[in-house]
Amino acid sequence: MKDWSSNAIVPSVAHGAAAVEKWATVYKDILTTFATKGDVAAAQKSLQQACVDNKSCKELSGKLEMFSWWTAGGEADGLNEMYKLYKAANPKVEIVNATVAGGAGTNAKAVLSTRLTGGDPPDSFQLHAGLEVEKYEPAKYLQPLDSLYTSQGWDKAFPKDLISLLSTRITFGACRSTSTVLM
Repeated sequence: MKDWSSNAIVPSVAHGAAAVEKWATVYKDILTTFATKGDVAAAQKSLQQACVDNKSCKELSGKLEMFSWWTAGGEADGLNEMYKLYKAANPKVEIVNATVAGGAGTNAKAVLSTRLTGGDPPDSFQLHAGLEVEKYEPAKYLQPLDSLYTSQGWDKAFPKDLISLLSTRITFGACRSTSTVLM
C-alpha cells in the first residue's frame, strides 16, 4: 500500500503510455514466451536485444573497473575467466583490471578506503563475506543488488548461509558509479 500513498501517475507499458506500440508488442511476446517456457536467461537476453533493437536503450559500452587483490595463481585465473564471460556477454565494455598486489588484500583495502573517501570509487570491488562490508559505509557507497540476485537465480544457487554473509541491510553491493557486482 505504500506505493499507492502518492498522487503520482505512473505510465503503463500494457496501455501504451510508457513505450511505443512496437516495443510493447515485443515486450508482451517475450513475457508470454517466458511464462510458457520459464527460461529466465532467454527472456533476459530477448528483452535486452529488443530494447537495443527498438532504440529504447543502448548496449553496454564504456569501461568497467574491477578492483581486487586476485593477482596470482588460481585466483587470477578465476578472475580472468570471469572477465572472459562478461566480455562475451558485453563485447563493447572494456574491462579495467585494477588489482592491487601484496599483503593478502591489506594493500588493496587501504587503496580502496582512500578511493571511496576521496570520491573515486571503482565500479566493482572485492570484499570478504561477512561484516567487512560495514567498514565501507554500505548506505553511502553501495547499492542494493537484491533484484539482480533474484533475476539471475543466485538467491537459489548460493547456500542460504552464504547469502546471509553477503548481506548487510541490503544483499551484496556494488559501488554507486557504473555498478556491477561485488566480488
